[in-house]
Amino acid sequence: MTRQIISFQSCTSFDFEYSTAIRTWTLSAGKPVFVFWERNSSNEQIQVFSAVKSGELLPSDEVFTKQVYSLDSSKYKRIRKYNFAYNPARVNIGSIGMLEYEQGLVSPVYTAFTVKPDYEWFLLFFIRLPQTKAFINQLCSGSVRQNLTFDNFASIEIPIPTEGKLQEFNARWLDLRNMIKHNDGESRTLASLRDSLLPKLMRGEVRVKDMEETS
Repeated sequence: MTRQIISFQSCTSFDFEYSTAIRTWTLSAGKPVFVFWERNSSNEQIQVFSAVKSGELLPSDEVFTKQVYSLDSSKYKRIRKYNFAYNPARVNIGSIGMLEYEQGLVSPVYTAFTVKPDYEWFLLFFIRLPQTKAFINQLCSGSVRQNLTFDNFASIEIPIPTEGKLQEFNARWLDLRNMIKHNDGESRTLASLRDSLLPKLMRGEVRVKDMEETS
């Protein structure tokens, strides 16, 4: 397979030291980024997560209207906060994400992996780029069953920011993320207020004039 560097320059103003395959990232213990197989062998009752096409890992009960996971979770994979997981058969539509909860379980068919500390948000940003998604699609199209193996995923070469730029990226990313969360919270509050007031307005229990006088 021909290795390809996905251009990043048009998407951000950050500078990069070099491009390297994901597999060569070094962890603090000296190991490369790696796939792991921690089973929930004790069948501990832990929340099950699903990778969705928006590029997130969400609780399965919030994604589906009925329970799609097994009551026996002893063969499920346990992942920790900031671990990544993807569905090999659906990663081509974006079903890959990072866990933002303390721990969780994913299907036995999922691929789970971890990355070098402080690079979690950078990789999450990178895999959500249209260029990355397009390249993952190319890798999947070379498979008979449209699956993405971890070896193929780890062969993707990406630009790596300098240490200073990485810290700058993380600070800006988290600022934006917190702003989005704040705005989402306000939107939910306003939606709840709308849902509670609209029926009263329709029944004539309150008037717009009354609301203006009390505001």
